[in-house]
Amino acid sequence: MVSGYTQSFSAIGYLGPTGKLGDYPSTVIVGQPISLYIYVYNHMGVPTWFVVRVFVINNTVAQPPLNQTPVMVFQRVLMNNESWIEPLTLSINSTGTYRIISELWMYSPGNLTLVYTGNYVQLWVNVTQVVPSG
Repeated sequence: MVSGYTQSFSAIGYLGPTGKLGDYPSTVIVGQPISLYIYVYNHMGVPTWFVVRVFVINNTVAQPPLNQTPVMVFQRVLMNNESWIEPLTLSINSTGTYRIISELWMYSPGNLTLVYTGNYVQLWVNVTQVVPSG
């Protein structure tokens, strides 16, 4: 017997510069544009307003949800089973190891506020002054 019940969920991920999984930059030069795509999927069973908050941090221990101002915010209403791909381009202006973190938030009609879904994606990048060899 097949049940009609399905688990509600949402998902977020990064796609590389070509819009596909993989080829993520790991080392970049200070000020060099980093191009990615944010992927969001709605399987909540209803149309849902999603908000993606993007952060660039050099703190290796901070865990989402981050209590700071995001560098970018994207939002869109998705129908059930709809996905959304948003281009993301940013640059980092000092050397070091950074995390690009995107948190997924959604509007909760019951609370009349945005709530953190518990989903996030992160990419570690090493920002250097010199062109990586190889």
